[in-house]
Amino acid sequence: MILQAPVSIAILRGPEHIVEMANGRALELWGRKEHEIIGKQILHSIPHLETQRMKTLLDTVYKTGTISSATELPVTIKKNGGNEETTYVNFSYEPLYDFDGTINGIMAIGVDVTDQVFTRQKIELIAKRLRAFVENAPFAIGVYTGEDMKIELANQAMLNIWGKSHDVIGKSYSDVLTDFGGAEILERLNQVYTSNKAYHAINHRIDLTVNDSLKTYYVNYSLIPLYDIKGTVYGVMNTVADVTDLNVAKQKVEIAEERLRLAVIATEIATWDLDIQTREIIYSPRLLEIFGHIPSKVLSHAEMRAQMHPDDLHEVVEKAFDAALQSGTYKYEARVIRPDQQISWIRVQGKIFYDANNKPLKLIGTLREVTEEKQHQQELEESEQKFRLLADSMPQFIWTGDAEGNVNYFNETLCDYSGLTQDQILKAGWTILIHPDDRDENVKSWTDSITTGKDFIFEHRFRRYDGVYCWQLSRAIPQRDSTGKIQMWVGTSTDIQEIREMDQQKDYFIGLASHELKTPITSIKAYTQILLSKYLNSEDAFLIQSLKTVDKQVIKLTRLISDLLDLSKIKSGSLTLHKEQFRINDLIHEVTGEIRHINPDHKMIFSLKADPVLFADRERIGQVLTNLLTNAIKYSPHSMEIEIATTMSDNKLTVTVKDFGIGINKNDQEKIFERFYRVEGKNEKTFPGFGIGLFITMEIIHRHNGNIGVTSQPGKGSVFYFSLPVDSAS
Repeated sequence: MILQAPVSIAILRGPEHIVEMANGRALELWGRKEHEIIGKQILHSIPHLETQRMKTLLDTVYKTGTISSATELPVTIKKNGGNEETTYVNFSYEPLYDFDGTINGIMAIGVDVTDQVFTRQKIELIAKRLRAFVENAPFAIGVYTGEDMKIELANQAMLNIWGKSHDVIGKSYSDVLTDFGGAEILERLNQVYTSNKAYHAINHRIDLTVNDSLKTYYVNYSLIPLYDIKGTVYGVMNTVADVTDLNVAKQKVEIAEERLRLAVIATEIATWDLDIQTREIIYSPRLLEIFGHIPSKVLSHAEMRAQMHPDDLHEVVEKAFDAALQSGTYKYEARVIRPDQQISWIRVQGKIFYDANNKPLKLIGTLREVTEEKQHQQELEESEQKFRLLADSMPQFIWTGDAEGNVNYFNETLCDYSGLTQDQILKAGWTILIHPDDRDENVKSWTDSITTGKDFIFEHRFRRYDGVYCWQLSRAIPQRDSTGKIQMWVGTSTDIQEIREMDQQKDYFIGLASHELKTPITSIKAYTQILLSKYLNSEDAFLIQSLKTVDKQVIKLTRLISDLLDLSKIKSGSLTLHKEQFRINDLIHEVTGEIRHINPDHKMIFSLKADPVLFADRERIGQVLTNLLTNAIKYSPHSMEIEIATTMSDNKLTVTVKDFGIGINKNDQEKIFERFYRVEGKNEKTFPGFGIGLFITMEIIHRHNGNIGVTSQPGKGSVFYFSLPVDSAS
């Protein structure tokens, strides 16, 4: 029975743990031949075990008589002279006694549960992938189930759009979201649910009151029927992509559903001995437990066969028995119907023993319940299918990658768009989808995200099935474990072709209009200067003041036109630098002199501790200073002081401009250097501007290989600073 047991069993004798007996399972687990292990010290024959605390465990059992056991213990052994392999084992070390009660050895029993551990790990990985996808999707997702459209799922991005909290989960859509599209959306949800046809809306306008402020959003949203594995519609998935601002930051999502966690317990086995001629059977109590009987029940072989599932009795059990009569090995998996009508899966293994005339006498073997293992496998065919059904139902391109950045999955939407199969994309590499002009920068950006762990955001062109390239906005977020280590990446790509075309038209118009306005504005300024010169000594105070006001407004308009022209140059890549050598403090005094001429009431306070010679575009750096100083004056209506400082550190010049004005909150500080960004608030609305000055300022500094930033606190002013390398003069 020990030799035929489907688990690893070995008898170890004496304090040196000499292997007296080891069945085939033990030899297979150790990766050793019988002659390599029998009669020898186990720790000498398998030295890897000594480094894994096995000697300590064996010595403790032998000396104290205490049973030592563990479940799913990883054991690493170099098998058959090959590479080291890790096997997961449920084991028990039990003392063996002489008749006088003296311990003379140890019985080592082990069950190889590697397949079960790997199965559980794979299920957990799939569940983590599904959970990570929903929780970290950079767009809004909502799932509504049943005819009453109960809100089963809403990630944080969706809750932000609704202006709701997680309290809405489990409630009817119509009960809690009357202001979000109202009856119109609810009617469309019902149409999708009953007709099985998806609904898509592009650039849909939604006016929402968020934090007591009415805001307008433009979104692409879809209502998609969701199917279970039987093909029946059980709900509707709502995805929303905010296209109001292409540079919106990632939104972290939370869901109120946790996927299943699987745990595999130590396997228990039953033993049996069947007389092939009389069909009399002897078995251990565990067999009765597996078959659903009380310990006092006497179960015949025929009764055991009667409990086998009808679909398995002839096709599995009896065929395995007939095959065993020919091969001598008995092995099968089948279903047992217990008295309470519950179904259990069993795994049977055995061996036939023959008499001297080669006539089969006995069939001895073991039986183990594997119901949980079968359930794990079923839950793995279903978890994988549910993930793919969800991903393939989305209109966006969905893709995932491992921790090293190797993209390993694309949803069917991307395959349909590209006309390529998953295998074709994975074999050729995902860059086959990207426009050749975008590939190098795409790979560089993706590699940077993989290296640093930062979110991946990139605009590039994807090749459609007909060969046409369309612009996409791709985002990917790393999924981390509890220690912060990246486990995988979840990414999406959204079509922005129409928005890019509109953006190009806008930039063209801005450039053309700015260029056409420059000539008449120059003429107006010239005539204003002539009139000021002619009537400088005039007694008409109103005329003089009016001309000065016109002159100031012309200067502001000239700067605006110059900014618009610079913006157009930046977009087209034609903004050039004309570098020369100059001292920074000379430029600061020159610029502040011009500023004071226009704003004589403001006081400039200098702390110029460094005065290096720069090799840079003097006019552009002057433009940066002018922009920062005029902003400091504009946003400080109740303060007349501006502090300007220069310092040196690590061959870098830093220039700071400090005001004592209205200040900037933390959220806006991260966005004010973006193109066309305007801070919204009670105070800021009183100040004119298009939000392009700081964008141009940032571009000028970056083109000089410098850095720019701001520190601020609402109500206490702001400090803008930029740094430039000084050694560039060489």
